[in-house]
Amino acid sequence: SLDDANKEIYYATLDKATETGEEQECETWRTVKSACCGEDRFCIRSQVNVIGQSDHHFLFYGMIRNITAEKNVLSSLQSTAKNFKAASEQANIYFWEYDIATKEMKPCFRCMRDLGFPPLLRNYPEPAIEDGVFPPEFADEYRDWHVQMANGAKGFEAIVPLTHDRIPFRVKYTTEFDENGHAIKAYGSATLIVNDEN
Repeated sequence: SLDDANKEIYYATLDKATETGEEQECETWRTVKSACCGEDRFCIRSQVNVIGQSDHHFLFYGMIRNITAEKNVLSSLQSTAKNFKAASEQANIYFWEYDIATKEMKPCFRCMRDLGFPPLLRNYPEPAIEDGVFPPEFADEYRDWHVQMANGAKGFEAIVPLTHDRIPFRVKYTTEFDENGHAIKAYGSATLIVNDEN
């Protein structure tokens, strides 16, 4: 059975198929009840085509696929990402993803919020160095990290005074390799160093 909200989605898909004459697709949640197994919910992806019409009657050809497992995995991943984001907020961690081939960096939410980074930085690490997030005395070494990672270095770690306030962070990089051993991405993080005396 479908509840009212999912019925509306499904009927709207049928209406669109009759209006356009083209295949339409939707995803709806269905409830299945049985005496032996109780109640289960399934997510069904439906593809429908109109294959016949007589007056105001339509004949549909439909294909369905159970995508419940996919939806559950996606939901789990989204939940994990949300939890990770919340944890990183509490732990004072910045993190980012660096594409070695394109030199593009995708910053985390905190990087964008606190440092004013856009969702994508090109020709990285130059924008972060030019903006003063990394200190000038560390700039050449940081550039060299990226060169070495492109040449197969597995990662780096150092304590660096970051941001315009020069707050000490532990900066760490880990390189990801493809099946042929070529470096493709690097994952960076900067963790605030807490002074135990304070």
